[in-house]
Amino acid sequence: MDQTEKTPLNPKKLKGDEVDTDPYQDLPVDKGWAWVVLAASFLSTVLAVGYFRSFGILFVEFLKMYDVPTSVTSLIMGIQGASLSVAGFITQSILMSNFHERTIVIVGGLLMGSGVMASTIANSIPALIITQSIMVGCGLAMVMGPVIMILNKYFNKRRSLAVAMSTIGANVGAIVFPPFVRYLLDEFGFRGTFIITGAVMLNIMVFGLFLRPFNLADIRRTENARKKSLINDYQTGAAECIEDSPLDTEIKGTSKSPSIQRTHSQSPKSKPRSPMRQSLPDLLIYSCPVVWDDDDEDNDDDVDDQPFFEGSKKPASESALKQASGNCLSVFNFALFKNPLFLIVVACAIFGIHSATTMNIYIPALAKGKGIPKLKAALLLSIVGATGIVGRLFVGVIADLSIVKRSLLMAFALAASGVSALCAPLYDDFETMIIYCVVYGFFGGLYFSLLPIVLVDFLGEKQLSTSFGFLQLFSGASMAAVNPIAGWLHDLEGNYDVPYQLFGSLSVIAGVILLLETFITRRRS
Repeated sequence: MDQTEKTPLNPKKLKGDEVDTDPYQDLPVDKGWAWVVLAASFLSTVLAVGYFRSFGILFVEFLKMYDVPTSVTSLIMGIQGASLSVAGFITQSILMSNFHERTIVIVGGLLMGSGVMASTIANSIPALIITQSIMVGCGLAMVMGPVIMILNKYFNKRRSLAVAMSTIGANVGAIVFPPFVRYLLDEFGFRGTFIITGAVMLNIMVFGLFLRPFNLADIRRTENARKKSLINDYQTGAAECIEDSPLDTEIKGTSKSPSIQRTHSQSPKSKPRSPMRQSLPDLLIYSCPVVWDDDDEDNDDDVDDQPFFEGSKKPASESALKQASGNCLSVFNFALFKNPLFLIVVACAIFGIHSATTMNIYIPALAKGKGIPKLKAALLLSIVGATGIVGRLFVGVIADLSIVKRSLLMAFALAASGVSALCAPLYDDFETMIIYCVVYGFFGGLYFSLLPIVLVDFLGEKQLSTSFGFLQLFSGASMAAVNPIAGWLHDLEGNYDVPYQLFGSLSVIAGVILLLETFITRRRS
């Protein structure tokens, strides 16, 4: 009697978490659509941060047009920082727990474009505070947070490089926007500049459409494909290797495809494990609440629909409502403040935010005080952006190679940019200002590149969204407080050297604070 030789099936393949050696197989992680998402994130950052980085040119125009003291005009940037912080906290802690990144970015782009265009009818500083500070600040927070957070879902091995490449968009915007805004001011005037720039900002909505949600449906389809692969193995004739298993009863007598769900239900010794725990780390699901009905079009006819949450047969609307309520109650995770590492990052953000933002905004005003023409002052901002690209790429590669601790890289960058600002009285002509802009450009922008990565290193991926929201809250509060102080110091001293020394001191303090992580880690171990 002829018998076909059959290859025994390895029983280990029955275990969901050992089916594939690569848990990201068949998912767009580090490949495929992930690069489209990175491109959309990059372009959104170019527009959003590019406008923000050219705000220093507009600040000089505000001083000239409204003829008010610097301390009053600086309220625009101070309240913008407060709006940025509150909106950033709400975005990271609440909106991203209940809405997809794509929706948030589209709304943020609409707010930014509308705020800039509405500035054409602003006839006073209070009106500009509404349009530029509140509307543009809230829109910027709704764009920048999600476009960075979504990269942590689409990238794993190349995450540091992806975040660095996305934040390079800030430097590209810093290269392009200052000369562009200066040209518009010279050719079309104050109000024409806002109309054209606002129309450009609306393109963020278009880029937001490419941020396809990375939701649990992707994971579900992958799990169904793995189940079908198992069924095909059984049909090849290897079922006798598992005659004693509860699955054997289900396989015998079936026509094509046994039901994985019924198989699990017939086994009194085993319970179906959630596919979320089988296949992917929490990185992909920490802020993606998705609920679907049993008649989802992605279901396969030959594989019964297995609910993601075990024992859950509630209607989709009831589950969504319950999940949204739970998310809103859990966003204020004040338990983070019991973690000394989080407190270190908070203190670093309070002092270090000025290295990446405030110093850049006041460069045109500093250059004007040194007698440098307006066009050359705009060129200085472009130099900052160009050298920032080199710095972010270089440090992004170093961070991925893990040659040096990322927290040490960030501490050194903060200290270097702070020392360069402390030397502001020495910059008395265009050539010395170029030297400052090269040094500051290389190190100043590394704050935003390394901050999300340092947060993951300190707190883990699950706490990234909530902790980032808290950091934005404290950073914005610091900007709201320091900007009026800087304006008051200028009115008192008559130059921007003293304000820059204030910014530099705060940046150096931030770098020193971040070094405390090494001592806390050693003490714990």
